[in-house]
Amino acid sequence: MDLYFETAPLQAGRIASVRDADNATVLGVRRSFGTSIGFRVFSFPEHDVIGTISAENEQAARFELRVGDDANTLIRVARGGGHPLYLLRHGGWLIAGTEKSDSYRGFQGFGFVFSMGPVITSGGRTLRVQVSKEADAVTGVLLAAALDRVRIVTNAQKKPPLQYSFGGAG
Repeated sequence: MDLYFETAPLQAGRIASVRDADNATVLGVRRSFGTSIGFRVFSFPEHDVIGTISAENEQAARFELRVGDDANTLIRVARGGGHPLYLLRHGGWLIAGTEKSDSYRGFQGFGFVFSMGPVITSGGRTLRVQVSKEADAVTGVLLAAALDRVRIVTNAQKKPPLQYSFGGAG
């Protein structure tokens, strides 16, 4: 199942609609401002919250994920110089990717369960989220929103290289 949503409105605090391959809205995502990194997914058109993900600080190594009645924890196992490795504990997902390109793939055992990556559309930068089972769509969207926020925070904190100028004293 392929899902698409624009990240700019989402990171700015507005509601982002999650669309399927037929361009029909299936979910909505909104940033939560109570924590450094937090998002809520709600059903469309009912607007019932069906999932949340949050972390207490911006350099989070641990996220609390709740979908329906199921609670889960996403843990960053290795930072890896821009190539982090995450483990979704109770789901048994192992997620690896690249922060710079915002591309990730997740596996459960040897089977594919999740991937995300940016695509450019006429509306701007859009994340494409793929899940192997429709039941994992909410989890995939929450992971994509949180990992995209980690990328934005990480890139914002990088300092520009030092610059030296050697001028003649006159």
